[in-house]
Amino acid sequence: PMQLYWGGREARDLYGLDLAERWQHEHPNFAVVPVLSNAVPDDPWPGRRGFVHAAMLADHPNLTGFEVYACGSVLMVEAAVPAFIAQGLEEQFCFSDAFVAAKVAPAPSVTD
Repeated sequence: PMQLYWGGREARDLYGLDLAERWQHEHPNFAVVPVLSNAVPDDPWPGRRGFVHAAMLADHPNLTGFEVYACGSVLMVEAAVPAFIAQGLEEQFCFSDAFVAAKVAPAPSVTD
């Protein structure tokens, strides 16, 4: 089975969640687990809260035999990858893509 743990700070950050939920209904071997890290206590969010990698680790305390693809901020990837390995994930089965901001080209100078 394949599971997509999808984290965001607030519910509005989970763009396209309806599509992932549709995949879940169409494919019995696929599940989506949305997780919010910054939902305020009175937020009506009915789902998981906290860090997305922590939710995955709670659901899967032994990652032996798993493959993990971690994509997100540099801080998330730097926190998640060692935690996954500590819970049995073999390094060769841990793939990551840290999102970094692109450099902005300097504005052209105006000369007379």
